[in-house]
Amino acid sequence: MRFRVLALLLGALVVPVALGLSHGEAQTPARLAKIGYLEFGPAPSNPARNAELFRQELGALGYVEGRDYVMEYRFAGGQFDRLPDLAADLVRMPVDLVLAASTPAALAAKRATTTIPVVFTVGADPVQRGLVQSLARPGGNVTGFTSGIHDEKRLVVLKEALPAMKRGGWICQSSGETVTAAAKALGVDIHFLVLAGHQELGRAFAEARSVGVDGVLVTDQPWTNDAVLQQAAELALMHRIPAIGPAPKFAELGGLLYYGPRRGQGAARAAAMVARILKGAQPADIPVEEPTQFELVVNLRTARHLGVAIPDAFLARADRVIE
Repeated sequence: MRFRVLALLLGALVVPVALGLSHGEAQTPARLAKIGYLEFGPAPSNPARNAELFRQELGALGYVEGRDYVMEYRFAGGQFDRLPDLAADLVRMPVDLVLAASTPAALAAKRATTTIPVVFTVGADPVQRGLVQSLARPGGNVTGFTSGIHDEKRLVVLKEALPAMKRGGWICQSSGETVTAAAKALGVDIHFLVLAGHQELGRAFAEARSVGVDGVLVTDQPWTNDAVLQQAAELALMHRIPAIGPAPKFAELGGLLYYGPRRGQGAARAAAMVARILKGAQPADIPVEEPTQFELVVNLRTARHLGVAIPDAFLARADRVIE
């Protein structure tokens, strides 16, 4: 009997070794990190585009979904009032980290927790919106990537493409001091075309046409997606207004210009921050990052259709010219 018991004990010890695992690993599987993904969207044409970019970037860093982490997805479907409940749901689980894709999602996550790390990708100024104390020293439990407020720079680019522009239109949700200051420095009278949602784009472009603007700046909004960009580009063509948009897709779909960050930087930098936090870093110690690469796209086909003569020196600076 003693020999039989001893054999059974030895067999129990041998099994983990035969599997290539330590005795402790055999008893306690590694815990997968739980990441909460919160998005204001999704875009109707591609519901998980931003999430897919993030997964790809995490994969490039060696993190594989289902092996190293699990993702809890929450999409607000373009409804602001759903975000607080969705953020609270992730916190109750709880998740180990919240990735917030958009300013409204980041604000909802920040309000929902002061302890769970939050990593954002936003287009707004995170200091001005109260997400962090400063870019260099975020403080608290929130950090991330901001593409910056580039509307004032886009206005400069629009003026360079249209040297004769005297009156510009800015399609936005609220007026802004930075764009007003940029317009004044350029000698451009800026007309604010304020709208609550993409349903009012038609009215905004009609107003732009009626007040006689020479060019329009289309700003990025939480509800901006490929369908909205296409609508804006088509309206600009219909009203024969040169316009600069917030994404390369705008120029590809018929808008005159795009200037701004090259796509993909936000997902890559956010993934790197998530990896650091999962290894023990604190969000308060990770500076908010900004884009380092920018792109200028010109749709020359649209310029010809509108009868706009783009200066040769401006075209020579373009990263892409759509013929």
